[in-house]
Formats: sequence, C-alpha cells, structure tokens
Amino acid sequence: MTNFNFDADFFEVDPLFSSRRRPSAAEIEEIISRFVDETLSIAEAEAAFERLARAKKQIQPRLLAMAASPDPQLHGIAAVLLRELNLTKAVKPLRQLLEDPTLDDDHKMSILHTLQALGGLSPDEDPFVHLHDPEAMLRKSQDAILNLLQDPLQLEMMLQAILHDELPIRKHPDMLAAMAYSQDRRMLPLLSCLLHAPDEGIIIGAIEALKVLQDPAAIGILEERARYDPSERVRQVAQEAAAYLTTESASRPSSIFELPIAPPPLVRCLISTIDGNGGQVLLITRQAPDGTYPFLDIVFNDHEGIKDCFGGQSDDADEIDDMIVGGLAEMGIEMVEISLEQAREETDRAYQTTLQAGRRLPLSYMSWQSWFQGEELEPVEVFPTPEITADEQTSLLQRCGELTDLNEFESWFFNPGELHGLEREFERLVAQSDTDDEIEALISRGIGMIVDDQRRRLLRERLRRQAWLLAQIYEDDEIPKLALAAAAGLSDDADLPLEDHPLLRQMMFDSFFNAIGWGF
Repeated sequence: MTNFNFDADFFEVDPLFSSRRRPSAAEIEEIISRFVDETLSIAEAEAAFERLARAKKQIQPRLLAMAASPDPQLHGIAAVLLRELNLTKAVKPLRQLLEDPTLDDDHKMSILHTLQALGGLSPDEDPFVHLHDPEAMLRKSQDAILNLLQDPLQLEMMLQAILHDELPIRKHPDMLAAMAYSQDRRMLPLLSCLLHAPDEGIIIGAIEALKVLQDPAAIGILEERARYDPSERVRQVAQEAAAYLTTESASRPSSIFELPIAPPPLVRCLISTIDGNGGQVLLITRQAPDGTYPFLDIVFNDHEGIKDCFGGQSDDADEIDDMIVGGLAEMGIEMVEISLEQAREETDRAYQTTLQAGRRLPLSYMSWQSWFQGEELEPVEVFPTPEITADEQTSLLQRCGELTDLNEFESWFFNPGELHGLEREFERLVAQSDTDDEIEALISRGIGMIVDDQRRRLLRERLRRQAWLLAQIYEDDEIPKLALAAAAGLSDDADLPLEDHPLLRQMMFDSFFNAIGWGF
C-alpha cells in the first residue's frame, strides 16, 4: 500500500505540523488531540510525525500515559506514535505495563505489536504467554487477518511484509498450508497473489495451501500457472494440484461465501498515451466510505505485459492527479479518461501478453480483480477515431514523421542497445561535411537491422491504439490521422518499403542522436 508522502512545500500544511521548530508542550498536546480526533490529512500526519520527532524526550511520558489508558482510541494512537517515532526507550516501561493484570487482551496485543516494532521482543519469545486467553485471541487475530486480506490495500502491505521477511513465510512456506486448514475462502486472495512471488519456494507453498483449501475457484489459476509459469518445477506442481482439485471438487459442496467483496464507488479511470517502449499507465480512483480516495496504478507494455502494480490512497482526488498525472505530463505522457469496460479490456490484453511472455504478474495484481467490476455512474465521453481516405493516406504517410514533434511521441526511438554500434558511425558522419547520402544509407541500414516482421506488426498496432488516444486529446483530426497513416504504411501489403517509411526514418535518426547523447 502506498500512502503518498506529500511534500509540505507542494501542498499547504498547517504550520502546527510543518514548522521546523521543536514543538512546545501546548503544541504537542494539540497535535496529539488531532490524531485522537482523526482530523488530520495524510500530508498533515506525515508532517506531524516529523515535527514530533524533534521532541522525543518530551513526548514519551505523554504517550506512555496514553498507552496505559483503557480507552482503545487513546492507547491505539499511542501505539501508532510510539512506533512511528521509534521511541525505543519506551520498551522497558511498556514491558512493565504488559504485566498489568487489569489490561484486557486487545490492549495487551496493542502493546505487543508496539514492542515488536521497537525491537522489544526477543526472537524466541512467545508473546501469547502475556495474554489471559491466548487461544481466543489467536482465533480473533486470524479472523481479523482474513478480513484484511479482502482489502487489496491491506493485502498489498502484507505481501510486501512477506517479501521483506517481516513475516516468516519465505523461510517457512509450509505455514501457508497450516493457515489453509480452516478451509476459509478468505485465504484465496493471498494465495492467488503468492502464485506470482519471485521466490519459487513461496509459490510451491501457496500451491500446497490451495490443495488444502480445496476451493474449486483455484483450479483455473493453477492450470494457468501449469501452462505459463517460467519454472518447470512450478508448472509440474501446479498441474498436479489442479488435477487433484478437479477430482476433489466434484464431491465438495459449493461454498456459501462469495468473493470478492464489492469495491468502493468509482471516481474515474485514466489511461496514458503510449511511450516508445509500448508502455502505458492505467489509473483507477475510487472513493471509500470514509471519504478518502484509494487508487490503483498499473504499468504495462505491449510486449512484456503487466510490469508493475501498486495501490495507495489520498485525502483528495486532485492530489492523486497532481502527483501521478502531473508527473507523467512532465515526461510528455498525457492521460485520457476511459470507461471501466475499456479498462478491463486493456488489462485483459496486458494480462494475456504477460502470460505469452512467460512472465509472472506483479505480486499484488490478483488482489485487485474486483476493482474492474461494476459500472460508471455517468458514461464517459468518447471521440471516435477519424477515418482517412485513400488520397489522405498517400499524403499523410509522407508527413507522418512529423509525429515525433508531438509530446506524445517524445520517447519514440529505438533503444541504444539495438543499434549495435551504428551510432558511432553516425557520430563520425555528422562530424564531416557532405555526408548526407551516407547518413541516409545508415538510417536505412538501421531500420533493416531492427524492424523485422514482428517489430513491424507491433509498431503498427501501437500506432493504431495511439491514434485513438490522440483523437481523445486533440480537436484537430489530422493528428490521429497521421498516426493511422503511419500504421497503414506498416501493413502486411504496404507498397512502401520499410526503409522508406517516414516515421521509421525519423525514429532511427532520433535514436542515433539519443544514443550519442546529443539530444534532439
């Protein structure tokens, strides 16, 4: 999960939180009261942590007093602040507080979590010995964890904790099967995600856990791993598990629990224009019941599939646009609004590309599937891609090199590693006079070396999709028409040789300049 750490200089934050001065006693009380009342934005909370960190000695007694309070809100906020401020000197008094027989087990668990974060529990220590009813608390904790797994933001945090060994699952993947013996369907999102872990041991552990869970819904995803996973061992174990579950599911009644939980209402979906590597960003923003704005950001391209996936939340939808949409715009990448249905189509295509490329998905991707369900409250306005006549095709094809003047084509060049030293010959030629013909021949040679049939088809489809995006951005129909003409010039039956394609020639020329570091 990503909570944006918004810079106080970017968004106005109350000086109570953003001041560089050490806070006074009165200011400490005011800041704490704002935490207790839950009236801080994410930006204010981040700034408040920094300011309180300047007064650790003064704030520790106050937080310890709150930690001893029977009020769950007070000792809960104290636990958060003690952890965030890393007040390690609070370990001894917290351990003493833990021995208080009047504290209920929920209160003691809050203290134990804080001690663990502060390094106050030894590795071989059993924290449950401090509780009145360890078994009841264990059941309650397991139920709470299973509920959290239904929230993709919370699940993403757990997945990161697993990868960073904050949870012992990497070292003990058999724990997953032990957790699955309850046969609670709420385990399915976690196990589905772990099928794409970078660690083969975790994947095998997740497969074994799915066999124990015995949920028929796992058969399809196991069969997919059996066909596409890059590891031969994973493919074999997944195939065996899918066959086992196919047999078992025939005699198992359907579960009364339905997954996934419906996501919060949709705010909007945005997709970026296509960069020179065929890459795009998809951004889905929703509004949670508490008024915050959770979002999903997916990065994918047209030859490797889904590359990255992460979620976050903000107090203001405009802040998401300022940070993500604004940041992409600075790189010449624009975003356009699309329907949720089109978002599904885009990610489905990227998903299939990922499988065909023999790659695993980003770890948390499977947890976000419910976010592609439902419909918009209002239809999204869409502008159709213009059609071009035969006469326009001829004239626009000759001019399609002009596309590289647009911000949306700023990164459309070939990677330096693909030039195989041709850039050095180009650098030598441009330093001499009367070498235009040699430079033109070098450009043709580069195109012939890089753009094979597979690359030609990839660029053709990339241009067709980019044309639709350009139609959403520009009022002038000629701009998307230039992209369509360029795409038609790359068709299977095009009369124009690839070496003479104006856009490819301009891309190759720009690639040489980029490779030698001259810029354009």
